[in-house]
Amino acid sequence: AIHSPNTGIVDWGRVARSYASNVQSRGGSVRTGHEVCDISIHSAQSGQFTSSSPDNMMVAIHSKGKEKVLAQNVITCCGVYSDRVAAMSGCSREPRIVPFRGEYLLLDSSKNGLVNGNIYPVRKSP
Repeated sequence: AIHSPNTGIVDWGRVARSYASNVQSRGGSVRTGHEVCDISIHSAQSGQFTSSSPDNMMVAIHSKGKEKVLAQNVITCCGVYSDRVAAMSGCSREPRIVPFRGEYLLLDSSKNGLVNGNIYPVRKSP
């Protein structure tokens, strides 16, 4: 087993809903169920791809359904696809998402002081 004291369990659905609530309370909109195929940066005036001043930029999100959404600011919540969508935006794919099936086990309450973090199983070699 591997002890990982710097990792934790996060309810990312709850985090995404909180982001959505914050965005909507400030007049923004939230799109769900849109498979992102490409992300590009455009000039706010011309609509053409550019690499000029960030104050003058719009982000274009292209979905599989051929819809294009333009925005000044974008938050992506893509689960196991987060690294791929980060790469589409020009950011690094690191850290990469490595999905694996896991199980959560709870210690008996009398043993709570023994472990303060996550423990991961190590795959057996064939």
